[in-house]
Amino acid sequence: MCDDLGLNGMLDVPVHETENGGCGSSCAKNQGCGGENLCGGDGASLRSNTGCRGESTQNGACRSNNENGGVSSSQACSKCKEMEAVASIRQNERVCAECLFEAVRAKFRYALKTKGVINRGDRVLVPATGDSATQALLDLLLVHRNPDDSRPVRGKVNFALGVVWVDASCLDERENITQYRSPLERVRSGVESVMEMHGCGNVDFVRIPLEDIALDTGHETGPRLKQVLDGVSDQTGKEDFIKHLKRRLIIQYAESNSFNKIASADSATSIAIHLIGSSAKARGFDLPGDIHYHDARLGAGNPVEIRPLRDLFSKELGVYCHFRNIPTCSSLRGLSEKSEKKSINDLAENFVLGLQSAFPSGLSSILRTGSKLQSFEFNRDHPVGGTHESDIEPSRLCRLCYAPMPSEMVNLGKDVEEMASCWKEKFCFCCLTQIVLKYRGSGSGDISGLEEFRSFLEIIGIVV
Repeated sequence: MCDDLGLNGMLDVPVHETENGGCGSSCAKNQGCGGENLCGGDGASLRSNTGCRGESTQNGACRSNNENGGVSSSQACSKCKEMEAVASIRQNERVCAECLFEAVRAKFRYALKTKGVINRGDRVLVPATGDSATQALLDLLLVHRNPDDSRPVRGKVNFALGVVWVDASCLDERENITQYRSPLERVRSGVESVMEMHGCGNVDFVRIPLEDIALDTGHETGPRLKQVLDGVSDQTGKEDFIKHLKRRLIIQYAESNSFNKIASADSATSIAIHLIGSSAKARGFDLPGDIHYHDARLGAGNPVEIRPLRDLFSKELGVYCHFRNIPTCSSLRGLSEKSEKKSINDLAENFVLGLQSAFPSGLSSILRTGSKLQSFEFNRDHPVGGTHESDIEPSRLCRLCYAPMPSEMVNLGKDVEEMASCWKEKFCFCCLTQIVLKYRGSGSGDISGLEEFRSFLEIIGIVV
């Protein structure tokens, strides 16, 4: 997991994992520190000098001073100049744990207050995956949440919070899945650990099987869903199809349980990956709608998707969880994601992460370029108490991924036009070319294959 977060290149001490994935490093306490054990959940420790007097800060970080009463300039935090730097963030900026916490929370407060992503009385749903982004998001929401509306607290907002996890285990092909720790147990344990840190007992954690995507419970959706996914020949389309189904299920749950906000864990890194990948998938028209703080494309009365982590890099969130002792687990990969074939999503991710490692400023350049794209009306920031409206008619949203579609679709060629004439008005170009027209099913991609795919879509409530 340490490699997944990229912590080895950011912490000032090497991270080692034991055979069972536990901590393989020594705590700063063994170096003479009089403070508490600061060993993180994924095996790294705060760096300290021999002779540390163990002065603790408010956030639990150890203020390490040498015998001369301070730290050397080469080891000092680049922000406060007093505490010892324990991690490198952004463009190799060395900071202490205390300044890291404040920097992350300051960016979150900007989204919360200035951009108004969450207002008093909102009901916010967090889709959990157990990774560092969703765990950090949950922690930051609880830090800035006032559970008692009768007692106002400065800097905090009163809102209801719910956590949901989409269980896609029906797509898992592993024969000996019992030898692995249950994905539900791992995600639930991580969420409960964050709740315990804040003393919260009134936040519900709900598991939703992916099979619940079917509106008619009389169908055996699990086997049918796996069969349909096997029929999509394009690896990128298969991954996107799973992603779209999960999103639809989360929106359905939010609507049925009166949640008016869905808090996405999209970070600056994941948005940069999305910018590169979507550009390669010919999603240029709808791309601007996926990168802003607000996303109210579903219209008034429907859940609004918010992105409060938009200005934070994934490595910042990983180090934040590490020094906050927040347990995380790597993203649970489903059936399609275990293929040896490389998808456009994989290539985009490898490119962006490689760029971030070699040229840290390159990631910011991608984000600045993306921010220049003209946004939709449903992306606009609204004042407290304002309403979100969409400038896209519901009929102009893709039936599968909810992407806004242009008034005129690209010509697909004579043969394809005849076969997909009734589909192109209801699906975006990407879903049409990488999912619908790549479906083989029991046929060979002809009309019979499309009819087979159409019958599945009707089961999940998509009428073509």
